[in-house]
Amino acid sequence: MGHARRAVELDPLSFFTNRNAGAMLYFARRDVEALEQLRRTEELSGNAGVVENWISWIDTGLGHHDDAVTADLKALYRRHRR
Repeated sequence: MGHARRAVELDPLSFFTNRNAGAMLYFARRDVEALEQLRRTEELSGNAGVVENWISWIDTGLGHHDDAVTADLKALYRRHRR
């Protein structure tokens, strides 16, 4: 995780670096940190459907079902707009 954190420090506005850091936190089962990281990542891109998918999975695992549905709807809306 140290490398991902350092990558974000070096390029804090990179969508991919931030998304990868969130994914690594997810796989490390650090769900709350992953959710925070991915929500920041979501703000970096106006077309981040894949980020909403990660957010939905984490929210579902945490029992935040309304938030998970909201993330899924955002992802669907963004895909439909293309």
